Amino acid sequence: MALVRRPPLPPTVENLRKVERLFALAGPPMGMALSWWQRLEVDGREHFPRTGPVLVLPNHVTYFDPFSIMVAVRRPVHFMAGEGLFQQRWAGLLARWAGAVPRKKRVADVLSVRQLSRWAEVGGAVGLFPEGERTWDGRPLPLLPGIGRLVRAFGHPVVTARIVGGYRQNPRWGNQRRGRMRIELDPPQTWDRRADPAEIEATLVQRLTVPAGAGRGWPMTGSRLAEGVENVLFRCPACDAPDALRSEGDRVRCGACGAGWRLDIEHALHPDHGGPPLALGQQVAALRARAGQEPPGPDGTLLRSAPMVLLDISGEVSTEVARGPLVLEPDLLRVEGSDWRLPLAQVSTMHVFMQRRLMIRAGDRLWEAEIPTGSVVRWQWEVEARMPAAARPRAAETSPGPG
Repeated sequence: MALVRRPPLPPTVENLRKVERLFALAGPPMGMALSWWQRLEVDGREHFPRTGPVLVLPNHVTYFDPFSIMVAVRRPVHFMAGEGLFQQRWAGLLARWAGAVPRKKRVADVLSVRQLSRWAEVGGAVGLFPEGERTWDGRPLPLLPGIGRLVRAFGHPVVTARIVGGYRQNPRWGNQRRGRMRIELDPPQTWDRRADPAEIEATLVQRLTVPAGAGRGWPMTGSRLAEGVENVLFRCPACDAPDALRSEGDRVRCGACGAGWRLDIEHALHPDHGGPPLALGQQVAALRARAGQEPPGPDGTLLRSAPMVLLDISGEVSTEVARGPLVLEPDLLRVEGSDWRLPLAQVSTMHVFMQRRLMIRAGDRLWEAEIPTGSVVRWQWEVEARMPAAARPRAAETSPGPG
């Protein structure tokens, strides 16, 4: 079935009132639903303006961050959201009702910035995540390029927010846990047009960074803790075999060497046969650092997926481009058995959406490939490491971070 992109809600005073009325009705039950999973605590709610334009800048750790922020500030917030969200049936409809603004991932998107500014001009609260996407391993991600200039040009109060305990409660690769989470809201600040963007970004990094270990030990419960972990832990910690781990419940086992581990609520891997536990975040960070060093196989390929469908989602309605295995070579992406080929020198961004979908952008074209098996994160990191240096995302800091 073709994907259809839903148009965003135009930023007008009338539509702002519609969103506010909807939030007045849906906000309380939404907060009750979230509270079942997130025992949400809010510090600094008194700082957040009750009316008028304001820009909220949180760190990004869980799928539900936009809704958690709205529940915390008790106001609808028009967030920037990845354009792929607007092609999802129910999530796209919800994003439109909330007045979310679609944006292109990891590229300068002037149209989305203008759309966000218009919501502020009509008196709305607006928000964006300066890191651009959720973390896979709990470590903070670098800020998006140009975020300091954007904040300086905003001209309205800016509130930074720290989401503490979110990675423990809802890791990007895994299942939702149930437990305590805290949102800390800072007092509003306004930067004038003479402010140095680098100084603004340094302030944002300082305010958005959650100290390592914050929230560790808070009450948290969950089941099937290990399921999905092989998406980020795509090499066995014991034998280094790629895509050999399989998870079930709280356990993960290597099909190549037979080694096994139990993953606990703090994301520590406990070996079956004793020995010190392994911190998942450190294992994943080490794999990220190795990206781009893999030599091609005898047939010249680096990665080959199971058969999949490649869609062109550049327009309002998606179109099928090719079917077959997606193949990564040192300088090329192609679909086996088709004419579709994309030199890596032309790739501007690649990112994972909804855990198993690869979004590939080259110029004005955007493709989606749903990888049915294996690690999708591995595809993103290997391609990023081989992209032109100007387009390659900046590396994260080497601090171990959570997990």
